[in-house]
Amino acid sequence: MTPQDEATSLLEDLGIKGLPIVPEEICRRLKIHYSEDPLKDLDGVLILHPSTGKGLICVNSLVSEQGRKNFTIAHEFGHWCMDSVEQYAFFCPRGVIESFKPTIKPMELRANEFAAEFL
Repeated sequence: MTPQDEATSLLEDLGIKGLPIVPEEICRRLKIHYSEDPLKDLDGVLILHPSTGKGLICVNSLVSEQGRKNFTIAHEFGHWCMDSVEQYAFFCPRGVIESFKPTIKPMELRANEFAAEFL
């Protein structure tokens, strides 16, 4: 499936049919702990427990714009939906989230495409 299809599927699974999308509430529904902490050189982090799939999303508390925080959370949802079979920790550096440049890693580009569709 494409990142856009994955995002649409998750929204449908959660019964979300329209705006507003509140990523923090979705974290609660998915049993993903959400926190904001100062993260040096990172915008966001997703860490998953290998056997339970439960996890933690942490967004850099130095990010002040709520829209950017929401995009970061949605980006981490993209990793959770599409990449968690391959690895259990995702550390997303500043400048990668919200970037659609072809020079970023394909996994990060997919997560950005997911986030754009999700929100």
